[in-house]
Order: sequence, then structure tokens, then C-alpha cells
Amino acid sequence: MTGSDGTTLLYDPRSGSYMRLGKQMVKLLPAFDGRRSGTEIVLELSDRWEVPRDTLRLRLGATLKDLAEAGVFEGYEPPPESNRAHLAARAGRLAMGRFPLLSESAVKRLVHPALAILRPLPPGLPSFVAGSCALLGLALCVFTIGRLGVPMMFGLPAVLAVAAVLVQTVFHELSHALVCHRYGVTVRSLGVALWYWFIPVAYVDRTDAYRLVRRRPRFMISVAGPGADMIVAGVAAVLVWRADGLLANTAYVFVFLELVLLVVNLNPLLPTDGQQVLEGLTGEINLRNRAMRYLGHIVLRASLPSYLIGLSLRRRVIYIAYGTLSVLYLVAVAVYLLGSFLGFTRIPYGPVG
Repeated sequence: MTGSDGTTLLYDPRSGSYMRLGKQMVKLLPAFDGRRSGTEIVLELSDRWEVPRDTLRLRLGATLKDLAEAGVFEGYEPPPESNRAHLAARAGRLAMGRFPLLSESAVKRLVHPALAILRPLPPGLPSFVAGSCALLGLALCVFTIGRLGVPMMFGLPAVLAVAAVLVQTVFHELSHALVCHRYGVTVRSLGVALWYWFIPVAYVDRTDAYRLVRRRPRFMISVAGPGADMIVAGVAAVLVWRADGLLANTAYVFVFLELVLLVVNLNPLLPTDGQQVLEGLTGEINLRNRAMRYLGHIVLRASLPSYLIGLSLRRRVIYIAYGTLSVLYLVAVAVYLLGSFLGFTRIPYGPVG
């Protein structure tokens, strides 16, 4: 099928996964008719193109290996992978366990009432209104923290604010799901995931957004969650100034937490909404995975997978720069957290109220 930015995608209905195909592979697709093995395909193409079999086997080997590993091609046994190549391949994978809480049908039922309200409206109007409210909310939050400083992160206001953030997280993910359905993208599930089997995050499975050819819908899906956060945080910022007592203090802490989470979530160097926003703006597909894997293969001097062979100089520079910045950022965060644990660095807190 044709997907993101006109890219040809191979879809496996058994696993629900997508595989990006290069232009040369698209031309070769008719040869993969299910009746011939990888060796037989190499022999036939070698005779047709008058290319030495060993040369063609070398050129097709990496592609057949990737297809076989993806589970979409049978009849080819890839050669044993070296330890360096195996380690480099793992560099591009985010170890993550997913625990679905809501099924596809449950998510659809939750967003259907809002969809019924949005459908009759003129195209672009909901996005304009939501975007304007989100920017206003962001401005109110920045103004509030800029005037009052960082709140103290303990006591009942902090506990209530954390609880409110957890509730807002559900609203955040449902906002992604709402915009997905607005553009006809199926949301497979909503639940909790563990990065590296340790860091808990919420998620909506919007894998099928790869089917969207235009960038704007993919961008809108990515910013829907952060936009919803800023709208709610903006309301909380108003409460900081208009309410008093426990409600105002809780709203104060909530605004600060939402700003911190916004900065983290929109960081393009992390596998969060920020990366998805960057991909939506630039038309990139799976940028972080590809960059980290390319960087890993270069550093370890391991053989590249087929989709990373023959990259242009511009593409190689982008992958190396993005991968390096991502690694350096994670190292900096780890050093800072270690310093905080050992008492070398600390976060300055101000009073609540």
C-alpha cells in the first residue's frame, strides 16, 4: 500500500506490522509470488539480468534477511549474525512491555460522542479552536510559574496534583485517539507501557497512522495529546489566581507538573510525542530507530541492514547527528539523576501559594 509521504509499505495482517519498501524492492515484488524460494529467485533474476549469481546473492542477501526476520518471507535462511551486528540491531529497538487496558472497540465507544459533535463542523475549525486554546493555556502556565516560581513538591496539594496528572494522562491519550478516528485511523488499544521494562508511560497504539499519506494528519495526531494537556493546565492556571486555599495550591502544583511533562513529552530526542511531531513535520518514518541502529552499526563496525545500505551523504549525516544527540541527552540525564541521588545536584523548590 501507499502510506506516509507516498512511501510504499508492506503490511502483514497477521502481526499488524508495516515494513517500508525501497524503490528497487518494489520493482522486485512480482518475483515474490509465493512459489519460489529465495535461492530460486536469485537464480532466475541472475539469468534474466545477466548478473553473476554470487554478486546478486550478495545484493539481495541483506534484503531477504530483513524480510525473513520481519516474518513476511519464507524460504530463506539468513546466515548467522555476528555478535556485533546483533548488538547494533538492538541499539535501534526500544525495549518496552505493553499492557493494554482498553480494546479497539472500547476506545471507539469513548471517543464516539466527541466525534459526533466534530463531524458536522467545518474542516479545520476544531483544530484552530483547540490550537488557540492550547497556546493560550501554555501562556497562562508560563506566566503563572514565572511569577510565582517553582512550588514545593510535598504535602496534600502535591498528592492531589499528582492524582490529577494521572487522570489527565488518560484524557491526553484519548485526545490522540479522538484525532486518529477523526482521520479514519484505527486505534488498536490504549494502555500502559514500560520503557526498558522499568519506566511507566501511557500509550495509544496508533500504528495504523502509517497509512496516512499526508503529513498534516500525522502531525495533528501527535500534537493532540500535548494540546489537551495545555488546555486543562490553562484552566488550572486560572484557578491559581482566582481560587484560594487547597484548590489554588493544588492547581499551582498541577500547572508546574504539566509544564515539566510537556517539556519532556515534546523532546524530539526521546521516543515520545516530540519524536512523532518531528516525523510529522519532516515526513520521516521511524527516525529514532533508524538513526540509533545506523549509529550502532557504524560505531561497532557491523554489517548494515538492507534499508540502511546506500544512504545519501545527507541522510547519513542526519542519522549520525540525531543518534549522537539522543545518546548524549540520555547520558546527561543519567548523570544528573545520579548526581541528585548522591547529593551533588538538587532541584530548588519554592514555597506553595
